[in-house]
Amino acid sequence: MAQCRLPEQFADVAAHHLPPDRPPGPEGGRPRVPNRVVLKVLWYVLTTGCRWRDVPPDMGCSGETARTRLIGW
Repeated sequence: MAQCRLPEQFADVAAHHLPPDRPPGPEGGRPRVPNRVVLKVLWYVLTTGCRWRDVPPDMGCSGETARTRLIGW
């Protein structure tokens, strides 16, 4: 998994094209997963070729969360 790390240069370039991270709404709720974490999971799925449901839990968010965010972007 070491070779599947998100390059910092890519994350810096991609961050300019993504909407800003949103805080929880006025009613509260669960905070959204930061964009950088989602990018890390997307990079992992693209480089390893694994299925969304096979993303390791220690990546910071689930593959389904990353897939949903990708569709929204």
